[in-house]
Amino acid sequence: MSEFTLNRREFLRKGAVSAGAVSVGAVGAPALAIEGSEHGMPSVLPQPAPVRNDPDDPIRIEDVHSAQRLTGLSFSDTHIELMLEDLSDQRENYAQLREHTVANRVAPAFFFDPRIGGTPIPEGGDAITFPDVTLPDKTVPDNTPDNTTRPADGDLAFASITDLGRMLRRRAISSVELTTFFLSRLDDVGRRLEAVVTLTPERALAAAERADRELRSGIDRGPLHGIPYGAKDLLAVAGYRTTWGAMPYRDQVLDNDATVIRKL
Repeated sequence: MSEFTLNRREFLRKGAVSAGAVSVGAVGAPALAIEGSEHGMPSVLPQPAPVRNDPDDPIRIEDVHSAQRLTGLSFSDTHIELMLEDLSDQRENYAQLREHTVANRVAPAFFFDPRIGGTPIPEGGDAITFPDVTLPDKTVPDNTPDNTTRPADGDLAFASITDLGRMLRRRAISSVELTTFFLSRLDDVGRRLEAVVTLTPERALAAAERADRELRSGIDRGPLHGIPYGAKDLLAVAGYRTTWGAMPYRDQVLDNDATVIRKL
């Protein structure tokens, strides 16, 4: 084959091969179309015809064992059995993608538009309201449940933010009590589920004490005021580990707070 030069921008503009398309190519072997060059390269690189698996032919455990040799992974048969349904669904999704041919002249997508069919984004007032939360001296409307007493701990763990806000503002519970409760729950259930990387009790309790002082003095910062929260380990908190969920960064400590953390 003749040598040719194609820079990264031109490759994106003309070829637009994503990681997903490459992974599909392992099964479907799509042709990579590139406009002809001055080096005499053909406009379309010849590729074998796509292999279309029979959708009625189920994926079997031995199929996954073969794939493991390529990926360097190893799963037990029990784990593979749990994968089979999802693998079949993914294969069907890939089959549907291959039914649509995208012309090479179509530029790759560089922005995300969540609208379906060009539906206009609604305008107007807030879509969510938090009754009896932002004004401590406001009475609860007749049609709103007066959930101001502290429930049993088992129910407290699943109370809504609106109900927790009412409890905080009616002094049925303090932010310190609420934060202590959730720290204890995270230390127990969270660790058993391996869902917690780092607990920050000193930071959380200091923020809870500040929230209680402000609420007592009439300062109300909104529906989340005094509500404890957990942040994903992708968000940096100064002085604490930010592992990004990856072993190479398990001891990483950054010296600043992420914007999300500052705003919360």
